[in-house]
Formats: sequence, structure tokens, C-alpha cells
Amino acid sequence: MMHIRKLLSCSTVVTLLVFLLLPQFAFAANDASFTLNVSNDKPTVDDRITVEIKGSNLLDVHAYEVNVDYDPSLLKFEGGSKVNDSGFTDVSEAQGRITLVHTEYFDNAEKSETLSLGTLTFKALNKGTASVQLTSVDISNNKDQETSHTVNISKSVEIASKPTGGGGGGGGGPVGQSNPDVDGKHVITVEEMGKPAVNGKVIVSVSADVKQVALPSNSAQLLGLNQLEIQSDKLTLDIPVALIKQLTDGLSADALKDSTISLKFEPLSAAAAKDAIAKGQAESQADIKLAGDVYDFSLSLTKSDGSTIASLSKFNEPITIHLKVDASINPKLAGIYYIADDGKLEFIGGKYSNGEMTAQISHFSKYAVLEVTKAFTDVPNGHWAADVIKELAAKQIVNGTSATTFEPGRSVTRAEFTSLLVRALKITGSGQLSFTDVQATDWYAETIASAVKAGVVNGKSETIFDPNAQITREEMVTMMMRAYATVHGSQAAAGTSFTDEEDVSAWAVQFVNQAAALHLVQGRSAGVFDPKGITTRAEAAQVIYNVLSN
Repeated sequence: MMHIRKLLSCSTVVTLLVFLLLPQFAFAANDASFTLNVSNDKPTVDDRITVEIKGSNLLDVHAYEVNVDYDPSLLKFEGGSKVNDSGFTDVSEAQGRITLVHTEYFDNAEKSETLSLGTLTFKALNKGTASVQLTSVDISNNKDQETSHTVNISKSVEIASKPTGGGGGGGGGPVGQSNPDVDGKHVITVEEMGKPAVNGKVIVSVSADVKQVALPSNSAQLLGLNQLEIQSDKLTLDIPVALIKQLTDGLSADALKDSTISLKFEPLSAAAAKDAIAKGQAESQADIKLAGDVYDFSLSLTKSDGSTIASLSKFNEPITIHLKVDASINPKLAGIYYIADDGKLEFIGGKYSNGEMTAQISHFSKYAVLEVTKAFTDVPNGHWAADVIKELAAKQIVNGTSATTFEPGRSVTRAEFTSLLVRALKITGSGQLSFTDVQATDWYAETIASAVKAGVVNGKSETIFDPNAQITREEMVTMMMRAYATVHGSQAAAGTSFTDEEDVSAWAVQFVNQAAALHLVQGRSAGVFDPKGITTRAEAAQVIYNVLSN
């Protein structure tokens, strides 16, 4: 009943007062029974299926929680709806289990003891026998008395293969179902955009061969505060409503009339993808493995004749993309990359989970999941930092000193380590620099400005940064822990960690002990930190890796 209590706590005072004035109904727990009604028990692949949950002999229902299991290999959950317009509803899904919670149920059941508890919508994915099972129903009355019902009611759905050929005519699909896909284009109807949201997202599923989605020009109004999620077997796009507003804001009603929003995600041909990867390998001097397709994305507002009214080159809010990847991919060396026309690669990000790579993008162009292996002749596989350097090089956090060398034992400057931190933790923002030894044209000027503004680094004085000075281990750890705090929050002071703590500068002691307590840094020998020792490039790479992995 945790979900019910959580939603009940969200009720407003006004809603509670209205509830107290409405006629209530008594709850007969012992006689309660439940049923599942399926709209189509013999669908074909891509058909929608609606499952309604009903309860009988339920009186005085103030709130309830329904749990339903299904087979995600055969069915795709597209959304759940509450039973009426009153109260609060939450629908969540995780690993084949759907939880639908509804509170403040204001219906009057004095004359009818059969209540509709909600509906769930699925899309048939593959041929086979799919099962939908109601497993439990928890109910709370208006005195906050709770009753749990363990239920074991299943409905089987026989999914047939999608018929080939033209097929016949007919009266069209049910309300909320999209128009058929034609020539790789999926047209989203107003009804489909108005489907109930699931966890703040209106979910639209498209077939694997779709390369373009057309949305109504008033999609921002139809979505309200929700995101739009486009799902296919190969990718998923989470599009914030603010991005759609960015595209359409400022345009007149006449401009929007008879226009549609066109979202394209067209995979490159095999020849074009091969050419793009070849250019990327030549530019990066790395071994690149393509994991899936290279997609060319675009977002525009178009007229019925195909002419473009507006398009976006940069987003005020990012789109989240999920790309399916081959099972053979090495997640440590893979990520989502932006591929420029000249072959230059830009690592965007990449969180790997359940066969998908996920990242946020702030502009559209060509993107793909790539496994990048950058080898350096002076970092053999047996080097203690080889794996770390290889992984950070794939993510473009560390670079070589040449196309083939890394120089792991070379010292690191203050400017170099500052730039490493800024790239690794994606620190943004910039301010005015007052250092006389940092010029606006210096390669490190922008990253130093970002780090200073974020409070990660200070100058040697108010006017001197000393960018080319070799960074000491205590300076490195101090900068690292300040950067760590911007991401994870400040850490409590730790006790003595090293036998040479008296050699650590007073301003660095707290940071050194915190880093040791979090296992972000180790001594150079047993119990010895060596605070004034000069940091090597391999050590800096390991410290950055530890921060990212913590």
C-alpha cells in the first residue's frame, strides 16, 4: 500500500473537503471479486489490445492499487488510464509488472457494486501466446482501513503474424490508434497524442521500418506538461514538450495551419555508414566498430507540400536517445557519438543498460553507437593504467601527446589537469578571468574560466594562475574533491589517512583525507601520500576514472 499512501499525501485540502461532502459507499472486503476483460484476444502483430480491470462487491473504495503482470517479449505496454476524472492516478511499469494506483475515488456505488478500476493498453509485438495476469489488488476505505487481495486471474491472447499484401478496406482503427505506416512514415493522430501519459510520457510505438514521424502542429498543447516518447525496435526518443514549443513559438496561426512537425531518424545506407566510419578512423587514428545503424536526425515544421517553415539546429532542452546495440559491444569502450561530415567524432555520452545505450543530445545530425579503441605504443597492455587510459581515451576525456603516444610517466600541468576535470565532469559556464598569465587565446583559457566559476580551482594568487606549472599531488586531490562536490555534494571530513599528513599543506588536509576515505586516491607507498610529489599523466587518468566510477 506504499503507493496509495504516497498519492494520498499529495491530495490538496480542497480535494479532501470535496471528498468529505460526497456520498460514500461501504466496502465489503470478504465478497470482493475481480475480472479482466480483453478487447481483442486474437490480435495480429502491431494491433493494440485494451485490458479492463473490474471489481465486484466493492463498497466504500477510497483508494486502490492494482498489480498486473504481462509478457514484455510479446506485448509492449503503452499506457494506463484512470477510471474517472477525479482524484490522483499513477501508472508505473518495470520488468513486466504494471502498478496502477488511484486515490480519491469519488464514484457513488450505492446502486452498483461493480467498479471499473482502470484500463491498460498494449501493442502486440511478436507472434505467440501472451498472458496478462492480475496478481493483487489493495484497497483502502475512507477510514484508511486497508485490505489486500491476492488474485490469480489470467487472460491469454493469441497473437498472429501480421498479414502480408494490401488487405481490404474498412471503417478504420479504434480511437487512439495511429494511422497505418506508409513508405516509412508514421502519422500520429490527435487522438494518439491525447493518450493517457505513463510516468509523464505520452508513448507512441512505431514499426521497425519507420524513418519519419509526423506530429500535429499543436502537439505542445496536446502534450501539456508531458514528454513525447517515440519507440521502435531499434531506438527510443524522449522529446520534451519545451523543444516542440521552441520549434513552433513565434509562428502565426496561419503559418501553423495545415502544417505538421516532421521528426526524421533515417539510418544511413550501408555504403554511407561505412564511409562515415572510415573518415572517423582516419581522423581519430583509432579502431572503430559500429554497433547498429548510423542515424541522421532532423526536426522541422513543414507544409503539406513538403516545404520547410522552421527547423532547429540547437535545442534549449536536450532530447534523450536510446539506441539498441549489438550484444558483442564492449560497454566500457562504447558510447553515442556525433559524426561530423568531415569524419570528426564527438563523444556525447553513453549509459549502457539492457542492450541499449542512452545519452542526451542538444542538436540533431548524425549519431551512432561506436566502440572506439585507441592504442598508444608507450602504454602496453601490461601497464598498470592501460585499461583506464584506453577507456578514458574512448570517451575523449584524455588525449595522447601525439597520434601514437600517451607519455604516461610525464608530469601534468595545472592547466592540463583543470581541463581534464572540466571535460570529465562536463562542467559548464564561464566567467571573467583576472589572471595576467592566462590569455583569451590560450587553449586552456575557457576550461580554466569554467573551473574557476564552478569553484573547482583557484589561482596561485588573485592575478597569477601559473597554468604551466607542474601540479602536485595535493593540488590535484584538492581540485578533484572540489569538482567531486559539485556533482555529489560536500563530503564530511575524514580522519588521518597517511603517515606523512604533517607534510600536507593545511588547505589540502581535509581534501586528501576525504579522497582517501572514498578510495579515490592511494598513497605512493604504504601509508605515504607524498603531497609535494609531481603528478604523472597516468596518475591523473586514474584519479579522473575513480571520480567518474564512484
